[in-house]
Amino acid sequence: GVPVDVVLVDSNNFHTFQPLLYQVATAGLDSDDIAHPVRGIVARQGGDIDVRLGTVTSIDLAGRSVGFDDAPSLSYDDLVLAAGAVSATYGVPGVAEHAFGLKNLADALTLRAHVLHQFERVSVDRSLIEEGALNFVVAGGGPTGVELAGGLVELFDRVLVKDFPALDVRKARVVLVEPSDRLLATFSPRLSGMARSTLAGRGVEVVLGVGVAGTDGKV
Repeated sequence: GVPVDVVLVDSNNFHTFQPLLYQVATAGLDSDDIAHPVRGIVARQGGDIDVRLGTVTSIDLAGRSVGFDDAPSLSYDDLVLAAGAVSATYGVPGVAEHAFGLKNLADALTLRAHVLHQFERVSVDRSLIEEGALNFVVAGGGPTGVELAGGLVELFDRVLVKDFPALDVRKARVVLVEPSDRLLATFSPRLSGMARSTLAGRGVEVVLGVGVAGTDGKV
C-alpha cells in the first residue's frame, strides 16, 4: 500500500448514494438501502484510514489545520474538500421556508412523510382534495425532478391505491414544472422527448417554459 495516513471526516457516519434518494422519498427503498456505514466501506479498502465524525467549521490554510464545532482541530499535509451538495432556492420567494429539498437522506424521509401525511389527511376530509392537498408540484425537469415525478405516480398507482381503497387516488396530481423548453436539458433532445412522453403517459402533467415565481406553503 501507499505509505500515507488518511483521515476521512464527515458530519454523518454513513455514505449516501444520492442518485437513489428519490426512491426513498417515494417509498421504493428504505434508507438503509442507499446509506451504508462509512467505517465498513473504508475497512474493505484496506490501508491506514481513520474515520472521524464531525462538522468542519473552519480551515486554516496557512497553519494547515481543520477546525470542528465540538472537537480538537486536525492538522494535515494535504487537504481534499468534498463538500457535497445542497438545495438551491435560486432566490425564489418562499422556497427556503416551504419547499422540500432532495439532497440528503433527511430530505428524502421528510418528503416521504409529507406525501403520506397528505393522503392520511384527505382520507379523513375529502374536501381537502379541492383545496389542492393532493397536488404535488416538482420544480425542475432535470434528472432528479423527472425521477421524482415518475416515482410519485408509481407510489400512488401501485401502493397508495391499495392502502386507501375508499379514496379516489386518481385525483392526486403530479405537476412537473421546467422553465426551459424541454426536460433533461443536459441530455439529447431525443431523450428529452422520450422522458416527456413517458411521464405524460403515466399521468404526470409536464409544464415547460414556466418557472416557479414563489410559494406561500399553503396546503
